[in-house]
Amino acid sequence: MKQIKVFEVLGSTLNTREATNELFKNVDFNTTSCIQLDFDKVEFMSRSFADEFYKRRAFIESNNEITISLVNMTDDVSKMLKAVTYTNQNSTPRSGKFNHIKFSSQEELSKYLLSH
Repeated sequence: MKQIKVFEVLGSTLNTREATNELFKNVDFNTTSCIQLDFDKVEFMSRSFADEFYKRRAFIESNNEITISLVNMTDDVSKMLKAVTYTNQNSTPRSGKFNHIKFSSQEELSKYLLSH
C-alpha cells in the first residue's frame, strides 16, 4: 500500500481542479493495488477540487485495478466529497441541443414570451 499525505503535497486548502493532477503525479499505478490518501491537516476542499477528485479517483480505480482509501478527513471535507458524489451519480446527461430564436425587436420578444 502506498500512503500519500495530502497536506504535504497540496497544503491545507484544496481549491483547484489542477491540484488533483499534482496529488497523483508521482504515483506508479503498476506497483501498488491500494493507495491511502491521508487528509490529516487538510482544512478546506472546494467544490471544483472535489468534483475533479471524484472523477480522477473513479478513472484511476477503474483503469488500474487500484483501491483508493481516504482517511483522517474533517467533517467539512467529507461532506463536500459526499455532495459531489451524490451530484455526479444522480446527474442526467445533457443533449447539448438548444433552440435559438431570433427577434428583430423588443416587441416581438414580448409577444413571444406572453404567448408561451
